[in-house]
Amino acid sequence: MLRYLKGPFYHFLVLISLSLNVVCLYFIYNIFIPSVDSSTKKDIFMEAALDQAILGLKDGEFPVGAVVVLNNKIIGRGYSYSRHSHRPSDHAEVIAIEAALKQTNSNHFEKGAILYTTYEPCNMCRGMADYKGIESVKVALSRGTSSRIHELSGLYHIFNRTTVGHYSSESHKLIDSFKD
Repeated sequence: MLRYLKGPFYHFLVLISLSLNVVCLYFIYNIFIPSVDSSTKKDIFMEAALDQAILGLKDGEFPVGAVVVLNNKIIGRGYSYSRHSHRPSDHAEVIAIEAALKQTNSNHFEKGAILYTTYEPCNMCRGMADYKGIESVKVALSRGTSSRIHELSGLYHIFNRTTVGHYSSESHKLIDSFKD
C-alpha cells in the first residue's frame, strides 16, 4: 500500500514513524533499563574511585583513587603509588589513564572519556588528561583555597568541563586518615 503513496504525505508518514521509534527507544533506555541511568552510574563510578583510594591507603600510599569511564564502563583504574615505586609520576590519575589506554589499545581516547578522581588533579595529571583526550573530569574533593581548576581553565580546556564536590566528605575522611 505504501508504494502507492508519493510526495509530501509519504515523507510525512516516514518522518512520524522514525520519530515514534526514537521516542520509544528513549523511554525504553531511560525507564526500563535503570542500570544505564547516568545519575546512578555517576555514583557508582565515584565509588569505584573511592575504592581505589582505599586500596592505596591500605597499601601505605596517599589515598587518591581514579577511574576512567568510556561508554558507561570503567576501562581504567588506579591509585597513587609513588611512595612504593619511587616514581614521582605514579599518581592515581596517570595510572588510571595509562590502564585505560592499554585497555582500548590506543594512544588517545575517543570522544566521551570521563576521569573520576577523589582529589583535584595536579598540573601533571591535568596536562596528561587534556593531552590524551579526556573529555571531562569529576572531582570528589578540591584542594580548597589552593584550588586552581578555574584559574587554569584557559590553559587546559578540559577543566572548563570539571565537576567538583561529589563525595567530598568521603574523600576528605580518607585523606585525614593518612599517616605519613
